[in-house]
Amino acid sequence: TFDARGGLAGERAFEWWDSDLRMPPRALAPTLKSHEEMTLLETVAEVRRYEERGRSTRPLWTAFHQKLAYPFTNIVLCALGLPIALRLRRAPRAVSFGAALTLGFVYLWFLEMGWHLGKSGRVPPMAAAWTPNMLFAAVAAALNRSARI
Repeated sequence: TFDARGGLAGERAFEWWDSDLRMPPRALAPTLKSHEEMTLLETVAEVRRYEERGRSTRPLWTAFHQKLAYPFTNIVLCALGLPIALRLRRAPRAVSFGAALTLGFVYLWFLEMGWHLGKSGRVPPMAAAWTPNMLFAAVAAALNRSARI
């Protein structure tokens, strides 16, 4: 028991204690991995644990969709970079490098903003992870259609 100041006033020993918890004690322990470090299966298992405890699963579902969407960023960046490189063929290298660097940072900014909006609950998790890829893939398709090879 605790006193009015929050200090320990006394202890009571017991051999067993009735509880209405339906989970083993191990299930109550926090996980040691962050959402980003978990595999897909670990993320789904963590979602189930969060649901059992009544906690919000939005950050976990956002991380789940992030894991699925992130590998496609390389494909989208390549598809986006090709028409820009073809258009800037005769431009100085510094201009081409600056355009590529700017494009990469803008794309990463969109990815991060989407993921943070998904984790905070302002955007559904699936849309938060996939919208930047779809948006930039559409831009890449439009640029590739008008590019001269």
